[in-house]
Amino acid sequence: MQRIGIGLLGILIGGAAAVMTHPRWEAWAGNCSSCYSRPPGATIGSECPAHFENGGVVITDPKRADALRLAMRDGIYRPWFELGRAPTPEEIGQRLQRDRAATDALINELEACGNTAHLGVLRMPESELIAVAWPLANVPTGITVVLEGAKPVQARCAIDALGISKMMDKRATVETTMRGGVALRAVVDGDQLVSVEPPDAVVLKGPGCDDMNFFPSRTAAEAYAKGRGIQGKIFAMPEAVIHGAGSFGRMTAGLP
Repeated sequence: MQRIGIGLLGILIGGAAAVMTHPRWEAWAGNCSSCYSRPPGATIGSECPAHFENGGVVITDPKRADALRLAMRDGIYRPWFELGRAPTPEEIGQRLQRDRAATDALINELEACGNTAHLGVLRMPESELIAVAWPLANVPTGITVVLEGAKPVQARCAIDALGISKMMDKRATVETTMRGGVALRAVVDGDQLVSVEPPDAVVLKGPGCDDMNFFPSRTAAEAYAKGRGIQGKIFAMPEAVIHGAGSFGRMTAGLP
């Protein structure tokens, strides 16, 4: 068995809880006319080749874990940047040349991993439509990322956005409105910050994705955290980029 670090897992598990409880996500789910309905009584019923053990994550089947990462890269991530949204089950099947039954089985397994480890997705309640495939979100989050030659996509949270360039091996531009109403524009190339405006921008990394935000200055981030009782760490932008690249670069690292 192979043990891996848990830094990314803190992002994912915190994000998972936020996704399923945030009113914006619930409202979107209730009004999504194009969502695919799951069969009544359907369950995930799949096991992930990874699980928590003694505060870490253990990969129980490295070959299967890499197969899932490859399927994520080719069937979900790549079309997501081409379409500007999450691919549907039919589109995933077409990309991977799988029939619907095999595609559903794959997504079920990826959702099991989304609830237990770093490999998976989350779907909207009672829907087949993907809501999150970290670091991407399928509804507006206010954090837009544009890879060179690709359509704009939404990042789940701040660190996620800064890791997309490394994950997809292309330069990325991140734009958002920070806490306090100040616009941010950052250009990232792999694990390097190319440019950022305003230059004093920072990232507050709290315990969950909804507590992970960009701020125009360290002082602003400290005041926000103190006012809301958030225990977190403040990263200068170059540090935040390295953190994001280290977390999300591994999602496709080592794949052919």
